[in-house]
Amino acid sequence: MAEATGSLSFWDLVIAVATRKYRGIQFVGDWPTETEIADILWAGHTTAEITLADRYLDDAKRIANAGYKRFLIAHDWDFLTTRTTLTGWVTATGAADGAPAYGDPESTVTAAAAMFYPSMVGQTLTFDVSGREFVIEAYTSALIVDVTGDASMEADEAVITVTATGYQRLPDDFGGEMIDERIYFAPDGLGDKIVEVPIGRIIDARAGSDLTAQYPWAYGLETVQVGGYTRWNVSFWPRWSANTTLHYRYRKQTCELTSADGVTDYPLGGAEFSTAIREACMMMVEEDRGYTKGPAHDSYNVTLAQAVQRDSRNKPRNRGQNRDNSDGFAYPRRHVFGSVTFDG
Repeated sequence: MAEATGSLSFWDLVIAVATRKYRGIQFVGDWPTETEIADILWAGHTTAEITLADRYLDDAKRIANAGYKRFLIAHDWDFLTTRTTLTGWVTATGAADGAPAYGDPESTVTAAAAMFYPSMVGQTLTFDVSGREFVIEAYTSALIVDVTGDASMEADEAVITVTATGYQRLPDDFGGEMIDERIYFAPDGLGDKIVEVPIGRIIDARAGSDLTAQYPWAYGLETVQVGGYTRWNVSFWPRWSANTTLHYRYRKQTCELTSADGVTDYPLGGAEFSTAIREACMMMVEEDRGYTKGPAHDSYNVTLAQAVQRDSRNKPRNRGQNRDNSDGFAYPRRHVFGSVTFDG
């Protein structure tokens, strides 16, 4: 699906920043594309001018990304919310399909039947015969995962086990916040919502009683450091007694914009918020020159307020419980439809 024509691409933002900051050095809008820079094909310009333009555009990209990130942290934007599913899994046992293939520093393990889940990353995979353990570092599919170390000596059709610990890895772009601080079971599930509590309470509960249940009632979040990157685990209590599908929404982390020349990289938020993002970039040009207040700051504050108001259009005006049910949504979650037979 194509982006709306009213959206501003990263290239649009970069050119706007470059023109504002370096006005007078080039004609307005007269900037080379990344391809023209890479191939030194900017018509009518010398190699030295192309090199200088490349430096200017790199600086403009830096400022544009700074403005984009300033805009993103200004409000809990709805478009930063992602809805997805997670499988709460129990200990999984299967057989390897062939010996693992080693490619320093990890090995690829293929299972004969589906047994892996994305949230198994960080957990231990054990080859039952040898007893050797390997940490799962990447998920490819329900049949394939990568583990750290050389597992190539393990036999074909060896029994493999991933032991459930109650901890599961969340997506790499998980930003540390579950929306509404709860996780839901599938619409046809019987369990109530799972509420968020401090991870310390999960650890305390597990120390007191290592229960298992199909419908846990609490979860906690914890950070883990993996190769210099911050990731997140979710831990449930009680632990799962059966594989169960869960639904949740989370605030996701965002990446810097990178692709400019091909006009394929667009800021999140689409056309509706592109003006506010552009004004944030103009504000960062002003700050880059050493000014923390000025016309660009004033313009950004106005467009930001408008964007926040627009983003709130689908949010309730009031929060809290409406005891008289005048909001028209007094519907019990576990309502069971029945049938009535009338005598003729």
